[in-house]
Amino acid sequence: MIKIFRSCLPRQIARHVMAYYQGSFFIEMDGPFRFDKGFVCYEGGLEPTALRTIARINQEVRAMHRFRP
Repeated sequence: MIKIFRSCLPRQIARHVMAYYQGSFFIEMDGPFRFDKGFVCYEGGLEPTALRTIARINQEVRAMHRFRP
C-alpha cells in the first residue's frame, strides 16, 4: 500500500521513510517518490521542485539520525 501525503511536510515524510526503510509514497502536488535504505532516491527526469523536495526530506532524515539520545 502506498502512503499518500496531501502536502509536503518534510519531517512527517522523513519519519515515514525511517519507519518503513523501503517502499514508495505519493505527494499530491509533486507526484510519486521511492525510498530505499531509509532515504528518498533520486531518479532521472525529475523536475527541480521534486529534486528540492527530495533534498529537504533527506536532510530531515539525516538530522533525525544525528539526534539519537
